Amino acid sequence: KQKRFITDASHELKTPLAVINAANEVTEMETGETEWTRSISKQISRLTSLTEKLVMLSRMDEDSYKPTTAKFDLSKAVSETAQSFEAVAQYKEKKYTADVEENLTFDGDENAIRQLVSLLIDNAMKYSDAEGNIEVSLKRSGKNGVTLKVSNTAENVKKGNNEMLFERFYRADASRNSA
Repeated sequence: KQKRFITDASHELKTPLAVINAANEVTEMETGETEWTRSISKQISRLTSLTEKLVMLSRMDEDSYKPTTAKFDLSKAVSETAQSFEAVAQYKEKKYTADVEENLTFDGDENAIRQLVSLLIDNAMKYSDAEGNIEVSLKRSGKNGVTLKVSNTAENVKKGNNEMLFERFYRADASRNSA
């Protein structure tokens, strides 16, 4: 039921997003680009991306899902993704380090790996304590393996339900508010 809901909701969101985007573009043609139309465009892009990710998530749960895989430079993918968070860390006054061993390759879905690294770093930023420490590491492990590690400091992790932290869509705060 959950997979079906995700797929249906994702498809239902695409039409209103397309209509809002078209209306925004018409507004820009008639009155010119403004701070408001740029903001609307940015939010449409954000929601479109989220919708596409929901569809991908639903497809990944299907038995017939076969990701597109190829050999790629894992070191470069992790480095570039980690580097994109440096400004965020500086703005939020977080200590941020990335230690990526060079020339590590991986046979997999590069876009999915980049997305995974981005999500892990984003969560580390969000859930680290004030002036926290976030570390990203990619190292060779054994003969043919690699280890990716993303860690953060966190002072106020409440006891209980910690086994749920890695469940999809889980939030420790049941109200799901931004606080």
